[in-house]
Amino acid sequence: MKLTINFNDFTEFPQDWIESIPEQGAADTAISQIMMYNTVKCNRNAAINYLAGIGFDESEELEQESDETLISRVLWIALLDCRENNTNEWYMGD
Repeated sequence: MKLTINFNDFTEFPQDWIESIPEQGAADTAISQIMMYNTVKCNRNAAINYLAGIGFDESEELEQESDETLISRVLWIALLDCRENNTNEWYMGD
């Protein structure tokens, strides 16, 4: 499956992706599996701005991260939000 996460837009995630995120504990394995078998894209600058905006890290430090790491962080936050809010739609915006 191919999925693009856009800034200031809603993204609809597959239910099985959301359900793969554990309610407690690390989600690294689930995120790795999703990214291994699917194509997930997100604009690098949008990911950095979003993550910095929510206090995930400083922009300068995020600039050093690979695209894959940035996407996995955004994906983790998105899927966890969907799970907690019992929805499959997520909005990455300001």
